[in-house]
Amino acid sequence: MQTVMYIVPTCIILFLVIRKTIRIYKDGLFLALLQLGLVGVSAALSFALTRLIFNPAKTDFMGLGQKVIDLIPADFFLVCPSMEAFARALPTALIALIAFTVFFEILRVNGAKILSRLNKKYGWSEKFLHFPGNKYAALAVGLVTAVLALLIDLVVLNGVVTFSANMLRCAEAATGQASFGVMAQAMEEFEKSPVKRITDAMGCKQVFHALTTGSRNGEVFSVGEELTALSSTFAGIMPVFDVIPTDDHLPEADAIRSLPAVLASTPQSVELITALVRSSQEALGESDAVLILTTLMGVSPERFSQYLSQLTVDTAEADLQTFCNIVALLREYDLLPKKGEEISLSDLDNPLLLEAVAQEIEKNEKMADFFKIGDQEQPAA
Repeated sequence: MQTVMYIVPTCIILFLVIRKTIRIYKDGLFLALLQLGLVGVSAALSFALTRLIFNPAKTDFMGLGQKVIDLIPADFFLVCPSMEAFARALPTALIALIAFTVFFEILRVNGAKILSRLNKKYGWSEKFLHFPGNKYAALAVGLVTAVLALLIDLVVLNGVVTFSANMLRCAEAATGQASFGVMAQAMEEFEKSPVKRITDAMGCKQVFHALTTGSRNGEVFSVGEELTALSSTFAGIMPVFDVIPTDDHLPEADAIRSLPAVLASTPQSVELITALVRSSQEALGESDAVLILTTLMGVSPERFSQYLSQLTVDTAEADLQTFCNIVALLREYDLLPKKGEEISLSDLDNPLLLEAVAQEIEKNEKMADFFKIGDQEQPAA
């Protein structure tokens, strides 16, 4: 895969550059210089127009950002307050990337048509700086023009490669489809390829970030850069799917116990997990999994939901470890149900199991205090 993703993009890039270079070169140095100027002006005007019309820092295009915010539970933003500005700017930033490419192609193509008609009418390419004396100069200018035009067209592609790879990894983990993994691997290898590194170094990444610049509390941030980081965080918490029971597989107890360390490997992943739990506490409170947990803990689902509602980033990892340890106990007692399999709550009435669960909760002082389990000093209700 690595060899393919190194060779194929390189060959495609070389083919496009060589074809365009020859096409520009044939018309002579004077017209090649005009083409170079046209590409530069088109790029500058496209950037200016995009920032004027689709500026995430100043514009919420058609109120799409607010609609995204309205779809996300308010509790999510209580944990991740910085995400509100990101969510508001995201739709406009994505539109800006598309608009930049569209503006550039419209200006370049129509400008080239105008130059072609004027050249036919006035014969510039035959009168000024034509062959044979300016052959190599025309070839060099043609090459620069072709590379510059291609770089501008690659701004969007280069910007979304990492994001696409991460999202494909998430899709692979969520669906179990190996095809997503193959596509993700291809994107990851392309990310490492010389073509990607060189085009980024020549300005593609910088333009991508500049086009998606937003504002948060008066400070500038790149929506594109944060989108890539967010996708990496999502990919980082995908191991949770490895311990979800399926029709024909149950995870091992040790794998369940080790999950929190994997999920909490970065501060961003802890914050994201906390926000997701806090924002979905109502749905979690009605789930069968929570019913099993609350039965083992001897508390009501409503009380459990209250605990989730005050979950914080500081305590999330410890709480997650406690819950995973309890699930691991279910696995060790052969009570963890497979997907679609029902478990009788009466099966949980095992004194040894209930004692083990209580011991796990007692290790978590905050949780033990809240649920009044063990010898912890009880706070006032």
